[in-house]
Amino acid sequence: MIQLYDLLPDFYRAEDAKLGEPLKKFLTPLQEALESVYQDELALRQVQDPDFCREDFLRWIASSLGWQYMSTVPEHQRREAREIINFHDLKGTPYAMRLLSSIAFGGLFQRLYEFYGGADSSISTIRADYEDMGQWFKHLIEGGGTFAVDDWKQAKIAERGRPYGFDRNKRLYSYCVYLQLFPNQYVPGTVRPRFLYFIRNYWRFHPAGRFCYVYITMPFFRESDEQLGDTLLEELTGTLHWDASWHLDDGLLFDSGAGPVHDSISYFKVVEFKHLDDGRDFDAGWNWDETESGVHAIIELD
Repeated sequence: MIQLYDLLPDFYRAEDAKLGEPLKKFLTPLQEALESVYQDELALRQVQDPDFCREDFLRWIASSLGWQYMSTVPEHQRREAREIINFHDLKGTPYAMRLLSSIAFGGLFQRLYEFYGGADSSISTIRADYEDMGQWFKHLIEGGGTFAVDDWKQAKIAERGRPYGFDRNKRLYSYCVYLQLFPNQYVPGTVRPRFLYFIRNYWRFHPAGRFCYVYITMPFFRESDEQLGDTLLEELTGTLHWDASWHLDDGLLFDSGAGPVHDSISYFKVVEFKHLDDGRDFDAGWNWDETESGVHAIIELD
């Protein structure tokens, strides 16, 4: 906070001290008034600060900037409010997609890939070559997975000859939101809402005429992880499950699931466990060796 008396040249303060500081006494009421205005300004600034304002004031911040919140959760709205200007500036660009992905998926989000068959060189950290993607991603995007909604697959094959819009021979702009989840981080029921949130708000930011693929993978390191992988797939695909004896309603039929997060979703599971390093096979410390085991799922948005 500015002190008016300290702004005076040393000469005036020295002379004022010799006279018993009458000038300082004169400035004291002005200083108090200035501090009062300063405190009011701080309070007003906090009212407009998404991190400190009252919860009911968040809607006014959004309204003043022409924004409609994507989430109904106050803490999520605070984060959105901090990014409103960025969303407006970046809308329609891959950078907006990266920002939305970060907000929607949090720690699951690894990076955004942009596939494009144009110039060979680019300083962008987003661009990548489709051929550099993992084999399982390519397997899914080329239609090798199990489709939760077979009608989607059939309709897209009839429409353009393949179940997904990406054509590796015609590399138009396509995005991949790459997500990774490890078994020890997974809390069942928490991933599906993130997908729905992303799908619900994707249209507000994506560049028109481009495909976006949300790809999630969960690697297995031991047999006990496999059940969590199955649960993740069930959560995203709405996979139906067998009636249990304590909840028998249709005999040996499937119960109704929640349905897929998106009709385009396809998935598969790989179970090829390798082994733990030990004294007889020591190559990378006391860690698990690489494994091909895991679950993979992908959706297409256009």
